[in-house]
Amino acid sequence: MANYCAKFVKCPFFHRYEDNRIVCEGLAERNTINLVFEIPEDRKQYMNHYCYGIFECRDCHVHMMLDSKYEEDSDEQIRQH
Repeated sequence: MANYCAKFVKCPFFHRYEDNRIVCEGLAERNTINLVFEIPEDRKQYMNHYCYGIFECRDCHVHMMLDSKYEEDSDEQIRQH
């Protein structure tokens, strides 16, 4: 199910959200990372701070981890050529 507010998300790794969780791209193919919050309001605050801002999303730990995954993949491709 598509989320109306998801169209405003700036993070390239974001997939979707539900009441108390955010689903992002995973570390391997065909998997995802789920951030589960005890209170839906905490999920909203997290999204407001990290997911909606183009620069703030870079401060998110999931974003940093996934960004480094692509840097490692890029470095590996360069070494192979």
